[in-house]
Amino acid sequence: MWNKKDVFFLVIIMLQLITIFYFGVKIIRNKSQGIIVTPIKKDAVVKGISSKLKYFYINNPDTTIEDIVPWTKEIVKYTINSDGLNETTNYLVDKPTNVFRIVTLGDSFTFGQFINTVDNWTELIEDKLQNLICKNISKFEVINLGTEDYDIQYSVEKFTDLSYL
Repeated sequence: MWNKKDVFFLVIIMLQLITIFYFGVKIIRNKSQGIIVTPIKKDAVVKGISSKLKYFYINNPDTTIEDIVPWTKEIVKYTINSDGLNETTNYLVDKPTNVFRIVTLGDSFTFGQFINTVDNWTELIEDKLQNLICKNISKFEVINLGTEDYDIQYSVEKFTDLSYL
């Protein structure tokens, strides 16, 4: 009935199926356990500021928020200015003359999650631009409107609410 070739072939197929099942279960378990969730600290935000968006919030103004980088356990500090932005500087809403202003909108990448405010890419660009000599421009401002967990609707709402045009 069954010759040696058929039995050998059947054993190989069974081993492959067991291997695929084993690694499939392992991958699924790792994915469900490997998700890094960093909840927003409720005491560090102001919610529901005249917005139609259900989860709209801004960081509490004039505060410093400490966060822990999950994969290194390093503590980072976000300096929140008077407008609730991850910025080392307070900006005037009305742009002064001879000031070139760049506004960044976005999510946690733009915000600079897990990076000290002074090392955030928007701060570094602003510092680099200050070293340029440009006719009719006395100062550059790079305003960071990024916030963790925001998508484009929330970024636009924050931008229009703060009116940094």
